[in-house]
Amino acid sequence: MKKRTLIIILLAVLVVSCLALTACAELQGPQGEQGIQGEPGQNGTDGITPQLKIGTDNYWYVSYDNGVTWTNLGVKATGNDGSQGPQGVGIVSTVFDANGNMVITYSDGTTQIVEHTWEKLYTLVEDCTTDGKDLYFCTDCGLVRAVITPQSGHTYDAVVTPPTCTEQGYTTHTCHCGDSYVDTYVDATG
Repeated sequence: MKKRTLIIILLAVLVVSCLALTACAELQGPQGEQGIQGEPGQNGTDGITPQLKIGTDNYWYVSYDNGVTWTNLGVKATGNDGSQGPQGVGIVSTVFDANGNMVITYSDGTTQIVEHTWEKLYTLVEDCTTDGKDLYFCTDCGLVRAVITPQSGHTYDAVVTPPTCTEQGYTTHTCHCGDSYVDTYVDATG
């Protein structure tokens, strides 16, 4: 009941609001005529952009009269000379080890090993006749590597069919992949 009353009140407010907007729009009159042109103003004077320069004494100077006179701002334009720093260390070589990690050798003789962060992208499962493959992607440098799983070869289950008096016997070898062959024939007993 309360929900229905609230909905009715909201609809009434909406209707009244629409009627008020329509009434306000009707009260607006037509646009007025263009007013008369005002008197022209006086011409302004050209502004002067301040100019900056660095003097021969390495201080900043400013001019407000197009460079006729210059005022020292009391601020040095350059810092004091620094002292000579120590000799830096550079990279002598970058190689990849057997695991695909980057080995960096520096000019001071130190080395750094940057290991990969591997994420497996997909796995192709090996079967009897096809190698399997896991494909990995390094999330740090983008290197891709594959790890091969050798094919397993066929694994056969043997089922012996014994000879009868009219049919020869034999052994059927069947692999889980569906490959099969027959051997070890035995003559019929009849």
